[in-house]
Amino acid sequence: ASNEKLETVEISKNSQLKTIDFRVFYCCYVLKEIYLPVTLETLNSQVFYNCSSLKRVEFAYGIKLTSIEEEMFFGCQSLEYANIENCLYIETIKKGAFQQNYSLKSIEIPRPPYMS
Repeated sequence: ASNEKLETVEISKNSQLKTIDFRVFYCCYVLKEIYLPVTLETLNSQVFYNCSSLKRVEFAYGIKLTSIEEEMFFGCQSLEYANIENCLYIETIKKGAFQQNYSLKSIEIPRPPYMS
């Protein structure tokens, strides 16, 4: 089910949140931005599927994510900014992760620590 009123999600920097499950923000059509804390380890597939107004996803520096899952940002037509360069442990970006993101201009992928 969609949520037609949720515009911003603020997860405290002191949060102990580790997982955001499958389709938690599915079709939240007016969601515009979200901050994801460093404690987050898992974002399951389709978490932001069809969040068509989502413009900004802010990943905390050093966030523990190791993959951007399938269709995580599918249909986020307004997405302009996703700082995955702060995701120092990213190993995989899966199929369709940024599909139908017509406003996304670039994606910066972090350098592995051994390449510093």
